Amino acid sequence: TLQRMGHADFYPNGGYDQPSCSKTSGKILNLILQLGTMNVDGFLVTSLCSHLAAVYFFTDSVRNQCPYVGYSCSNFDDFTAGKCSLQCDGKTHQCNRMGYWASSTSGKGDLFLRTQDANAFPYCINHYQITLQSGSDYAQTRGVVTVTLVGSLQTVSVTFDDGDTTFTRNSLVTRFIPLTVNIGEVQQVEIDFKKKANLLTTLLYSPSWTFTKATVLDGDNQHSRVFCAGNSINAKDSKIRLASC
Repeated sequence: TLQRMGHADFYPNGGYDQPSCSKTSGKILNLILQLGTMNVDGFLVTSLCSHLAAVYFFTDSVRNQCPYVGYSCSNFDDFTAGKCSLQCDGKTHQCNRMGYWASSTSGKGDLFLRTQDANAFPYCINHYQITLQSGSDYAQTRGVVTVTLVGSLQTVSVTFDDGDTTFTRNSLVTRFIPLTVNIGEVQQVEIDFKKKANLLTTLLYSPSWTFTKATVLDGDNQHSRVFCAGNSINAKDSKIRLASC
């Protein structure tokens, strides 16, 4: 349910249709078809799928292997867009653990988090937030930005921006990055920039760009680290490495 019911209300995956479950818009038709053919098993799966996910998440939380941290935000769209901080300060940014280990004194209000679907065990999603700070060398640019996080356990590459954002001089751009694997402590960051090549972008946007800092926040462990670099990205050398600073 999306109705507020307690001091802390958790909305995994937005609290509506859970991953791998039928979308609400199609459930009514599915129910009619299944009842008409006496498909009782299908009826139960369709109608109870998202509700049963809550049971799976709670029972899994007892094992204490997934943190299931929920973060305060006005809505799920803003949360997934990276508009709400994962930095838990107990004031503006509230946080609490969903399930068995929920605290009666920690974060209250509407709390959002991502999980994997009920068929992908364990259900953990690791919540990261990455902020890239642009330099002052160029006016603006657009392009596909890929960020590689080199962790102590694993290395992963994620799409930070697919070319829809205009990066401007000295700007800060933040993205929410959900990871299905535990990469450990982030030790190094690599940024790959590929400018979109067409007449409009050639005229309006710089082929080179400078990212001076990358801030990586591991929300579930409340660990933040800043990485710095000074060289610009260009068409011939599109990847740079940022070291902890």
